[in-house]
Amino acid sequence: MLTKDNLWKYQILAERMWQLSLDIASQGAKLRTSGKGIMIVAEETRYLTEQLYNHYEQLLDTDDFIQNTDIVKTIQQVRLLSVNGVIEMLRMNMASDETNTQLPVLLEALNNVANDLIELVGTSKTTECVKLEIKDKNLTTDHSIFLITLKIGSQLFVENIQYVQEVFCYNKVTDHELFDNDNNIIIRGEKISVIDCYSKFNLVNEVELPNQMGIAVVVDTQWENNPKKHVILVDDIIRWAIFKSPLGRDVSCNEEQMSNYTRACWNSEQDQQFMFMDWKALSQ
Repeated sequence: MLTKDNLWKYQILAERMWQLSLDIASQGAKLRTSGKGIMIVAEETRYLTEQLYNHYEQLLDTDDFIQNTDIVKTIQQVRLLSVNGVIEMLRMNMASDETNTQLPVLLEALNNVANDLIELVGTSKTTECVKLEIKDKNLTTDHSIFLITLKIGSQLFVENIQYVQEVFCYNKVTDHELFDNDNNIIIRGEKISVIDCYSKFNLVNEVELPNQMGIAVVVDTQWENNPKKHVILVDDIIRWAIFKSPLGRDVSCNEEQMSNYTRACWNSEQDQQFMFMDWKALSQ
């Protein structure tokens, strides 16, 4: 729990984030045109570091360390930024033959800073899950993909990271103006349909983020003839489950109520399934 006695730890973590913003910007500059997305990650890291410093100045003048809602939101934004950084890095690697070896280290360090801040402030850590291993591999190809796990209630869904545009957090109370009456959300002037799997499958949010915060994922269905963006409301993004995997063999979905809404299912060694959802079907 954050107190005046350990506030120095908070300052050290903020200083570490500032250095990471400089290091990430340096790597982005080396990549020139292909590094534009990484430069945005660096700028966001710098901005959030400034927010942490602002909170630090405020904490010096108060004894109320528990109900500081702004600092908790900033820390969650740092954690999601580390995920968006990995998404951007992998997207960049897929489009180029060159691989930057320093970026994964820096983005992992950013994620570690976020987790250290979460532990210091006293908010709950994100839910970790075991990395799923494919049971029945498709032997017709040695192609590999990167997957990201979306936790929605008691279910774990996976998505090819090349279709994930970004992840972001919002306040369920104060950001209600983002949503319209037709279940759409406005993001940078673009109207995108929202998919609420909680209502569709009677799922209950199992990760209580502080201060009415919610997490959403923007997915672009580029595998379709007429691709469309959707916003998926989730409990959490499993940061540790962004991994490289061979292709699995398509099997029947074990979840009866979801079988009509999956575009593919793979078995895993852990007796869970990789469920790739048909977001278009879910939106109708």
